[in-house]
Amino acid sequence: MLSLAHNADFEEIDDTGLRAKLEARNALMGQTLIMEPETYSDFTALTDLARMYNQQQVL
Repeated sequence: MLSLAHNADFEEIDDTGLRAKLEARNALMGQTLIMEPETYSDFTALTDLARMYNQQQVL
């Protein structure tokens, strides 16, 4: 998402407002994973985190 390699999952979303919101959630979740990697050491914790970010209003 934030590099020269593009993420087709986001690029195929034509609605730029929606895409921006999803990319912002993705960036925030990535930040959490980088800052607190030990907290999300299994699949259940990771999916719970993703669900939490999907419920947030960002942007």
